[in-house]
Amino acid sequence: MNDQLKHFYEQQSTPWMTLFYRLVAAQLPVCSGKKILDFGAGFGWTANALALNNEVLALEPNLDMVANHCETHPYEMRCGGLSELKKLPAESFDLILCHNVLEYVCDQAERQEILAEFARLVSTDGKISVIKHHFPGAIMQRIVFENHLDEAQMLLDGTANHRSSFGVIHYYDLAVLTENIPLKVDKKYGIGAFNRLQPNAFKNTGDWLEKMFRLEMTCAEKSEFRDIAFFNHLLLQKAKSDEA
Repeated sequence: MNDQLKHFYEQQSTPWMTLFYRLVAAQLPVCSGKKILDFGAGFGWTANALALNNEVLALEPNLDMVANHCETHPYEMRCGGLSELKKLPAESFDLILCHNVLEYVCDQAERQEILAEFARLVSTDGKISVIKHHFPGAIMQRIVFENHLDEAQMLLDGTANHRSSFGVIHYYDLAVLTENIPLKVDKKYGIGAFNRLQPNAFKNTGDWLEKMFRLEMTCAEKSEFRDIAFFNHLLLQKAKSDEA
């Protein structure tokens, strides 16, 4: 567990958001004295937490988020996206974060360009952390938690779109996107296999957070649970020439 992340994430406003960030923190490689890129950093929450012990550059295309970003530890926040990535020197980051970003890029070719830039920018022994919305988990949530059966059927039939406060969610297969990019999956985790299916009333009681955290971590790498999780978290690294 990254202690600085754990402390920050425990301050989040709802137990389910606290749980999400704690799971992310537990699944990330422990970093100290590293160079980190947070691409699509939003308000900079994760960038700020990691900046306690690391050198962090955060890129975010939304001007309002950049203007109102969180910064209690010094790091660099820039407004920009793919064009800013292309200006950065090769192999200059030990860890690259891309959390719930690529699904809001509607053009597949642009997603591939972003991932190709990550492959160029990450160091030989570095890691790329990609968190993505997971379609089966979203269907499970619609049916079990929300009881939106018609919406679930329309989504499965392809006659409706998934939306969030950030726009339409475009689900993608990371293996397809990286087919011609020298990256390989080092670790694959699920996030939200169970808690997304429970009534929120359960999540404000007793030691729910600690117990659910242990359950989620116990099952995070088990395919039968990971494959119905609301999010998938993949850690990528450079592939050798004979692995690409």
